[in-house]
Amino acid sequence: MQADLFFCGADGEPRSTVERLIADVGLRPVWVGGAEEVEVVDGLLRLWFTLVAKRQLGPRLAFAMVRD
Repeated sequence: MQADLFFCGADGEPRSTVERLIADVGLRPVWVGGAEEVEVVDGLLRLWFTLVAKRQLGPRLAFAMVRD
């Protein structure tokens, strides 16, 4: 299963550029929405830090969105 990288920001050409960069490092880009969604994405980052640092699950922990 491929790991996802959730991000937010402007749609259009900026989004396409970011999606290419994310894909180039081997992750699947998942656009959450515009800049107004930054707190949602930051919340996911805080969850990752908590699981890695406080629960000691290791830095190779990744999230994946599962859907039909």
